[in-house]
Amino acid sequence: MDASPPIAEEAMDLAGTDQKMWVRMLAPALEPDGRTWACAYTIDAPLSAAGRGVGETSLLAVVEALRSLSRTLYGSDEYRSKQIGVEGVFGEWLTTPATSDLLDVAPYPF
Repeated sequence: MDASPPIAEEAMDLAGTDQKMWVRMLAPALEPDGRTWACAYTIDAPLSAAGRGVGETSLLAVVEALRSLSRTLYGSDEYRSKQIGVEGVFGEWLTTPATSDLLDVAPYPF
């Protein structure tokens, strides 16, 4: 995806195993157009997802990446079936704030 270093990462618990699912947000990088910033993220298996946020500034790119990351986590079948958790608690708070469109399934708004 991107050669930028991680600026944030977290190991989330997976139900029924000691294996962890790593979530990483990478440092924002200026796009080739010289005006737009992009901030990539990755999520290990079982989600195996990657995405990015884009913005006019590096901070906006980080915010948009966090929103996309939130939607990917809280919108996943794994979250809804209580297979992903933090500190042994599954299907609840994942430390990542939830976007407002997911407040019916996730407890903390973005």
